[in-house]
Amino acid sequence: MKRIFTFFACLIILLVFNTYSFATLTDLGGGFIFDEDLNITWLYDANYSYTSGWHSDGRMTWDETNSFLASVNAGSVPNFGYSGWRLPITIQPDPNCSRFDMGSAGINCRLSEMAHLFYDELGGVAQSSILSSSDTDLNLFINFQPVDFNPNYVYWSGTEYAADTNKAWDFAFNDGSQYPNTKDHHFSALLVHDGKITPVPEPATILLLCVGLAGLALIKKNSKGIFFQSEVQRSSEKNSKQTKFIAVLLIYISTIGFVCMSGTSFATTISVDAQSNIFGAGHAAPPDPGGGHAGILPPSYTFPSGGSQVLTFSSVSGSVTYNGGGNYYGPEDWYGIGNATDIYSISGISGIAHSERRFFLVGVFLDDTEPIDPAPVSLSFGSAGILDNFTDLYPEIAQTFFIGDGLTGTGSGTIQKFHVPDTATRIFLGFADGFDFQGATWLYSDNYGSLTSVFEVSTTPVPEPGTLLLLASGLAGLFAWRRRQKVNLINR
Repeated sequence: MKRIFTFFACLIILLVFNTYSFATLTDLGGGFIFDEDLNITWLYDANYSYTSGWHSDGRMTWDETNSFLASVNAGSVPNFGYSGWRLPITIQPDPNCSRFDMGSAGINCRLSEMAHLFYDELGGVAQSSILSSSDTDLNLFINFQPVDFNPNYVYWSGTEYAADTNKAWDFAFNDGSQYPNTKDHHFSALLVHDGKITPVPEPATILLLCVGLAGLALIKKNSKGIFFQSEVQRSSEKNSKQTKFIAVLLIYISTIGFVCMSGTSFATTISVDAQSNIFGAGHAAPPDPGGGHAGILPPSYTFPSGGSQVLTFSSVSGSVTYNGGGNYYGPEDWYGIGNATDIYSISGISGIAHSERRFFLVGVFLDDTEPIDPAPVSLSFGSAGILDNFTDLYPEIAQTFFIGDGLTGTGSGTIQKFHVPDTATRIFLGFADGFDFQGATWLYSDNYGSLTSVFEVSTTPVPEPGTLLLLASGLAGLFAWRRRQKVNLINR
């Protein structure tokens, strides 16, 4: 019985704190990537200052970067349950570097934390973009890509330049180089934490753990004195075995539960400017069929592709206007006859229609490719199409869809589920604007205000057939064992 107790205890611990190893980088789950060589943990989002909603594009001065870091550690920006985040360290001197006229600089440096990540962990090559690496560890990170506001994806170090404290070190992931730069430059931020940190368990995980531990406690309690039973004690053996059976059953259920409920989710905050043109999603510039009023590119969030993912919004707040400073409205505008929307498809992104609303928050999923025509079929919402109180929506890649406030009612109701296409890796948020909200998209220049959206792209825990078979066979074995115990008691 002691062996059974020890076995199940170890099994539950392994399942709660499971990790997946990739060479010397380990995916700890919860957005944490552990570097075994340096004993540090990277945050998986390479542009978290932007995707968290703290900064408009993620490219910050050195002082702004440290302010962002302070906000994360204070918890005003979601910090995944941990304070102590910092910027990477640049080691000086480094004899591996190609230049020594301004300290240890240039390419091929190895001692600094970002240099180690680039060359030794992600397989980067000097004077080549990290995105050209074939190392699978690169897939552990998201938002490691050039964008309009950070074409060279340069990142600040937390180390000041010793010869001139008006400068700080940086590292460029487009070519593997490090240099000191004045602190008024605008670069991105990679967050790192000392040591190995693990995700904070979800409430459901904690509940399952408690169920398993309760079963272990029952086994431990009822195993005491089992080898020193008197005749009177043996008369109660039936009840004891029933208790043990229930205990083992609880442990088994909790074990399978850990496997089946291993979905992940990370809350993200994005600010959506009223001039965000949803039809610019995935393009270098928003389409401009009207000439001069195309607005700006819509903000986006990048995530790993995979099946059974769901987008949900816990909050959409703020106000916007589409008529040059007139009435301001929330994420769903206002409902009424005569407020119809029917914007055409363009540049591979589908149009969208609504029979009673206009200028509402919309979204579109994309994969890693730039959208091209023909676009998917346009979705129609409202009384003439999909009602706003839907609970589940299954949009296609490049198919624009209604979000509003993400609830089945305006400002109330249950959270709606937007099921992510299996190949999607990006979600864009914005607006569909046009003259009287009909026809081609344009006239974004007189839009003001912004919305703040808080959302998650989570993995829905769907047990695989093998897991279900394991559950069924295990339960069958438990009940067979229970029946055998009954037979043994009767025969005695």
